[in-house]
Amino acid sequence: MISNTKVLTISLLIILTCLGSLTAQRGERGQRGERLEAQRIAFITSELDLTSTESERFWTIYNEYRNLEKEQRIDVDRKAMRGEVSDSEADELLKKMILKEETALANKKRLINDLQPVIGKGKIVKLFSAERRFKRKVLNEFSKRKGRDRSNQN
Repeated sequence: MISNTKVLTISLLIILTCLGSLTAQRGERGQRGERLEAQRIAFITSELDLTSTESERFWTIYNEYRNLEKEQRIDVDRKAMRGEVSDSEADELLKKMILKEETALANKKRLINDLQPVIGKGKIVKLFSAERRFKRKVLNEFSKRKGRDRSNQN
């Protein structure tokens, strides 16, 4: 018969192992996010051909904008994703979505106004184009990687 001490020790080892692997996974995701952010910064800086003075002022303003953007994202309830919402819940969710879009537009207008004296209108247009191209590039790389992963599993 197994003693209580052995059961407790084994249980603790299993729990610690699981916690360690969860922490490692979170760490990997965090590192991937940091790498992706560094790539985005390098891509945009290169595309806009920013001077050191422009870069310093630009990134302060742009990062503030990005933080506002992140705060405005709505977490859609899982019920809503499956279409299991009442009319009143759907109405409330739609109001929140519209408010989010209006706020995002106001934030973008503010970004444009704040950036004009720093980098000019031409580079602002390039910025929005560079953002779209970077997103496309990341999605293409992700799709290619997913394709390779699937082919390796077969």
